[in-house]
Amino acid sequence: MSTMTVTGTASLGSNHSPYGVCIDSTDTYVYVGNYQANTVEQIRLSDMTVTGTASIGASHGSYGVCIDSTDTYVYVGNYSANTVEQIRLSDMTVTGTASLGAGHGPLGVCIDSTDTYVYVTNNTANTVEQIRLSDMTVTGTASLGASHGPHGVCIDSTDTYVYVGNYSADTVEQIRLSDMTVTGTASLGDSHGPWGVCIDSTDTYVYVGNNTANTVEQIRLSDMTVTDTASLGDSHGPHGVCIDSTDTYVYVGNSTANTVEQIRLSDMTVTDTASLGTLHGPYGLCIDSTNTYVYVANNTANTVEQIWIFLPTVFWVSPADTADATPGDALVWTSVAASKRVHFRLQVADDAGFSSGLVTYYSYNVTGFEYWDGSSWVAFPRDGMPAAKTGNDVRYTATSGLSGTKYRRVAQTV
Repeated sequence: MSTMTVTGTASLGSNHSPYGVCIDSTDTYVYVGNYQANTVEQIRLSDMTVTGTASIGASHGSYGVCIDSTDTYVYVGNYSANTVEQIRLSDMTVTGTASLGAGHGPLGVCIDSTDTYVYVTNNTANTVEQIRLSDMTVTGTASLGASHGPHGVCIDSTDTYVYVGNYSADTVEQIRLSDMTVTGTASLGDSHGPWGVCIDSTDTYVYVGNNTANTVEQIRLSDMTVTDTASLGDSHGPHGVCIDSTDTYVYVGNSTANTVEQIRLSDMTVTDTASLGTLHGPYGLCIDSTNTYVYVANNTANTVEQIWIFLPTVFWVSPADTADATPGDALVWTSVAASKRVHFRLQVADDAGFSSGLVTYYSYNVTGFEYWDGSSWVAFPRDGMPAAKTGNDVRYTATSGLSGTKYRRVAQTV
């Protein structure tokens, strides 16, 4: 049953051609880079209204965007102007510029966790450059090789490596940030066309959308090896990718199929699809901190759409997140749920982790799921926990099985 629904749209105006999107830490605004309009726009998420615009300049070709951890500045790569610009979010004013040089073609940007450097992929120059944010100066360059065509870029949680998708070379490369040296390469195969990249919270895998091969691939970072593939179907044209905070799903924008697809990471299977309509051309994606909405920039439709994905943040109550489960245990968690009838899904795995030994329990086909109604535990009805009770504690009591397992993941669906 489908859960991914478009719940809001921000119309940007004709000939904007939005590409990159990023979200602030409070889930208040999304920022979008408009390639043809040469602007970055601020969209208030409560009503999907444009509330601010930074005009970058004629023929800049604004593309990828990223935001610092304090929600003070957004950074944008300008493909045609060969610059990265710093925009102060309080008044949407350009406050700094890094000039990269003629023929660089900057596209993707990402920022480190300390707000010290931005990293930018230069599609034409076949480089990744490090820009010091205190003075917007280029302080390091990684040369990737001729005809690589780098696009998407992401950084690990320790600020040790950046990963870049090389559209023309059909590779994802690992770059050590201490000296801007390429230290690993994942070769994807001919005619893959890797575009967007994102990394999981444990720095175990990178996921890449392959525009030409119509796939999303999982790459193990310890040895830069492709370990699994989600096949999307002919003529999907995947571009941007983003991952939820629980490392349960990756989301991909398919520019040709005009869809956003949800891919379950445990087995790289497509589990849901949001159909956006003809001639939307979804490119960049980002996800909010509660795993409730994905935001997508529609390059052809000149819109940013809000997609309700209904994957809430889940907080364990008892027992500890990594404790062994035994028959008779009550696994209790608190869910941030939308006000709709919901089902719950509990995933448990053995000590090998979620790549093997995965077992799933669903609240609509097994007994043992209960919700707290304010005074007592009540068994789940088949049609889901009542909307009036969403947000309360939920538990699953194991009567058999689970012994010797670790339990870490839960999810809920409409």
